[in-house]
Amino acid sequence: MKPMASSPKPKKAKGRMLKEFLPLRPAEKILLKACRAGEVAEIASVRPAEMTDANSVRAPFLRFLALGGDEQAPMHEHGVQLAGAWIEGSLDLEASRIPSSLTLTVCHFEEMPVFRDTRIAGTLHLGGCKMPGLDGNRLICEGSVFLRNGFVATSQVNLHSARIENNLDCSNGNFSFGEDKNGISLLAQSAVIHGGVFLKGQFIAAGEVQLLNIRIDGDFEI
Repeated sequence: MKPMASSPKPKKAKGRMLKEFLPLRPAEKILLKACRAGEVAEIASVRPAEMTDANSVRAPFLRFLALGGDEQAPMHEHGVQLAGAWIEGSLDLEASRIPSSLTLTVCHFEEMPVFRDTRIAGTLHLGGCKMPGLDGNRLICEGSVFLRNGFVATSQVNLHSARIENNLDCSNGNFSFGEDKNGISLLAQSAVIHGGVFLKGQFIAAGEVQLLNIRIDGDFEI
């Protein structure tokens, strides 16, 4: 009797295998090690002003880890925790399911991150980051969304129809609107926030903060 042939392993989509990103950059090696251990990869304690060989992390590699890595890059339940990095390229997580929190603090994003129709099983923490806007249209976040403590957006932050199970905290954030013709810095129309909304401290909006038809179950503090 012939032995049964083993089933071939299913192929993975592009950008879902560690070998596609080799060789890793210095900051990416630190990040990978931290993700395995459930620790914070602190590339720097402050937001970088320019990209260097030592501080740059490719956005597609960051996406790979946020989605859970692979057999060669197992992820801790704490998820991606990165501080003080320069994010090169577009972090496009449209329609993705992120299995844990995503913590990216005091990072500089070259391009607008995309969380359109993304579901995050945890908190989205972007405190102290600088980015050319954010697309979070119909984002579902099972924790809080933190855009606070030195967060800077040079174009619109779009949370239209987002659903956030805990708080939306933009305290001490700086929001602009770039070339948006409507001059809206923070768009949260028709969003559902099951916690509170906080626009406290040195919160600055160069344009309109649009909260039409928003639902806020907790406190609203400005």
